Amino acid sequence: MHGVHAPEGSMASFPIKSEFWGDREYLLVPQFFRIIPQTLFTGGEIWLDPDQLEQGFTLKGKTCDLSTGMPVEEDEEEEQNEALRHLAEHVTALSQEKRWQGATSLLLAHLDDLGERSVGLQDFVEGLLMRLDPVVQAELAQTPRRFARQLLARITAHRAAHHKRAFLDGLASGQIACRPFYQMPERIAVQGLCLLPGSLYAAEARLNALERELVQELVQLSNLRWWHKNSPDATGFCINGHLRHYPALLVAMSSGSLVLFDFGDSGQSELGKLWEQAVEGRHRYCLICREGEARPDAYELREALDLARSL
Repeated sequence: MHGVHAPEGSMASFPIKSEFWGDREYLLVPQFFRIIPQTLFTGGEIWLDPDQLEQGFTLKGKTCDLSTGMPVEEDEEEEQNEALRHLAEHVTALSQEKRWQGATSLLLAHLDDLGERSVGLQDFVEGLLMRLDPVVQAELAQTPRRFARQLLARITAHRAAHHKRAFLDGLASGQIACRPFYQMPERIAVQGLCLLPGSLYAAEARLNALERELVQELVQLSNLRWWHKNSPDATGFCINGHLRHYPALLVAMSSGSLVLFDFGDSGQSELGKLWEQAVEGRHRYCLICREGEARPDAYELREALDLARSL
C-alpha cells in the first residue's frame, strides 16, 4: 500500500494525507500550561504535568481505614525481599502492647519499597494503626504487602484530590491557562487498520464498535474536514490537567473547530469541559453515552452529531 513503511518487527506507519498537510502547520491543539510570574530570574510558561501540582501535598490531618479480607493481589516479589520478610517475622513475635509500633515500621518499610514517601506519612500510618484492633494488627503482620497496597490506594486518592484542587485553583487564579501547543505527528504507527473515508492519515488505528458507529455518521456530514483515532501514548494528544486524559477521537470541522469525542466516565467529562471552557468555546469536548442512557454530562449519538453539524 502506498505510504506504508513496515520494517521487519515494527508496525506499519502512515502519513497525513496530502490534502490535510497544511492543517498540521496551523492547527496547534491547546493544552494546559503553568504561568510562572515574571521576576528577575524566573518567568514564562511550562507545559503542565500533574506532578507539578504536588506542591503542598501532605498526609497531615488525613485519615483512612484499613479492612481485613480485601482481595488485594499480593506482590510476586514479596518473598524475595528478605529484609521485609524478617521484619514481618519480628512483628509477629512482638507482644500485643508493642505490636502496633512494629506494625508501623513494617508498613512504612513496605510503603517505602512501593515508592511512597509523602510528607507526614509516618504520623499518618501511626495514627491509623493506633486505631486498629489487635486482631487486624496480627493479620497485618501476616500479609503486610496487602495492607500496604490498600493504604497506598487511599494515599493515591488523597493525592489525586489535592492535584484536582490545585488545578482548579490554578485555573481560577490564572496561574494555569490553555495555549496552542500540540502538533499532529507527521506519521502514525498503528496495528489493526481502519480505512474508513475522511481520516486525517492514510490509515487509522482500529476503531471499537462505538467509535466506528460515530465515524460512519460523521463522514456523512458536509462540514467534516477529517477525523483521527487518538493514540493513548506519548505521541497522542492528551488533556493535561490534574490527570492526563487521551480522548478517543479528534474531529476537525471545516470551520476550524476541533471536537474531542470520548466514551468514558464523568471524571473525564469534567476535565474535558474544563478544557473547553479554557479555550473559550473555540473547540469542543463531547462525551458520548449509549442511547437511552440518560447522563447530564454526556450526549447521545444523535445529540453529538447535531453538535458537530452546528460547528
